[in-house]
Amino acid sequence: MAATFDPDAYLAQPPKAFDPDEYLQSLPEVVVTADRSVPDDFNMAADRSERLPGPRRSFTDIGQGITEIPGVLATGLFGTLAGNIVGPFTSMYEGSFGTPQGVRRAENVAREVQQALTYQPRTQTGRDILGGFSSFIDSTKLAGLNPATATELAVLSSPVLQQGKLAAGAKLAERNALIQEQNVAKSFENAAKIDASNLAVKHNIILDPSESNPTVVNRLTAGAAKSATDFSKNAAKSNDARFTQLAIEDMGLPPNTVLDAKAIEKALAMHDAPYEVVGKLPRLAPNEDVLARIESLRVKRPSIGGEKNAAAVNELVDETLTKVNEGRSGKEINLDIRNLRREANEIYNAQQKSGQPDATKLARADANKKIADALEALIDANAPSAEVLANLRAARMAKAKVYDYQRALNNQTNRIDPQILAKMARDEKPLSGIAADIAKIASVFPDIAQTGQTGMSPLAKGFTRTGIGGTAGFLVGGVPGAAIGGLTGYLGGGLAAKRMASPGYQAKRAVPQDFRSLESVNNLAPEPRNNLRK
Repeated sequence: MAATFDPDAYLAQPPKAFDPDEYLQSLPEVVVTADRSVPDDFNMAADRSERLPGPRRSFTDIGQGITEIPGVLATGLFGTLAGNIVGPFTSMYEGSFGTPQGVRRAENVAREVQQALTYQPRTQTGRDILGGFSSFIDSTKLAGLNPATATELAVLSSPVLQQGKLAAGAKLAERNALIQEQNVAKSFENAAKIDASNLAVKHNIILDPSESNPTVVNRLTAGAAKSATDFSKNAAKSNDARFTQLAIEDMGLPPNTVLDAKAIEKALAMHDAPYEVVGKLPRLAPNEDVLARIESLRVKRPSIGGEKNAAAVNELVDETLTKVNEGRSGKEINLDIRNLRREANEIYNAQQKSGQPDATKLARADANKKIADALEALIDANAPSAEVLANLRAARMAKAKVYDYQRALNNQTNRIDPQILAKMARDEKPLSGIAADIAKIASVFPDIAQTGQTGMSPLAKGFTRTGIGGTAGFLVGGVPGAAIGGLTGYLGGGLAAKRMASPGYQAKRAVPQDFRSLESVNNLAPEPRNNLRK
């Protein structure tokens, strides 16, 4: 039978005395598998008296070490001040001042200058004292400051200087706030230039940075570039092809398309499917709203000298009302709309090239477009379903964009004229998408948005305007020196022009800094002083 545990009997037993030998024998045996003794070279012998003695310093080393510390602190302070001056000037010279990259560049240069000018102690005593000073800085939470900066901080921490520092800080904050307010006001004043510059960089349109963002660096670089080449004309030549390529892409045509009348017809045909559904309707029923809209185009009281214009418009109105009331098939209305818009664009293009606008013809073109819009409304009124109506409206927007490019197309050069799009925008013609972007860029920066630019070759231009290099070469070596100097100036200017036209330079330099805030405005609260874009 198994024994049972009796708690009363266990508690009644007298306590057993502790036996150390018995306890040690009960512990598991420890087996040493490796030599873990500490080498004597580490001066960690079991007997402290057997430690190796440290190097003894001479009185000369101690004296020189003490005298080195003031030199370290003085040169450190001078190096810090010099670095704080050289660093920002370096970023300004390189053109990165005011940017995060410029700040990092200035800090790196300042650190290098400070290290180069700070005396490093040569004695062991000097290094130990400096190490102790560094430990003090660490313990007082001044880690990261060199001795010179820490000394400067200690001097400037006196109560009198602290009061002056606070007053100067308040003045500085007030001045910075005023500068920021002026920068914000300037950004709003230059809003068109800022927005157009951003669009140009977005679409890889080359700007003249000295015009779009006339900073000191941009003006100096542009001065060198323009001494050898006509930068704006060369930019316009490159942009001429780019504007046309943007239009081709926007219309959904293949990249290698030659933009001519056939290409325009192809772009229009890409959106014909919804109109083909309407084209199958045998007759579009006249709509009272559409008829009233056409009738409203009639000129009832022409101005003095406007009789011919009124007659041309009224004749078109009468013809349209008659044919619509008689009944037109969907196919006929589609053809009417296309012919009206084509004729209007042909008139606009002819008048643009002639330089002597004919008011009567322009009035007829305007009437053509308005009647085409009214016929579009007639199609909508006869759409067989809501789905067809939605598709018609989407196709109409796409076709309107193609018609805008058709109006801006030069059929002789097969290029888009950005200035025509700019004029359309100024005349309040509703543009959208890339066409609106091109119009904005061409309006703000007309010099780089000209078509058909020609002139001297860059090499000839470089020798006719040799600049400082040619002048200095002539003074030193006469005509041969001028030739060499001119060639040097041309090459330098050519490199500057190439650098200015690069995408990296354009993205970094061509866009002015925008100080307008992008935070949303609470319209229920009073508007802040520096209002934001809406």
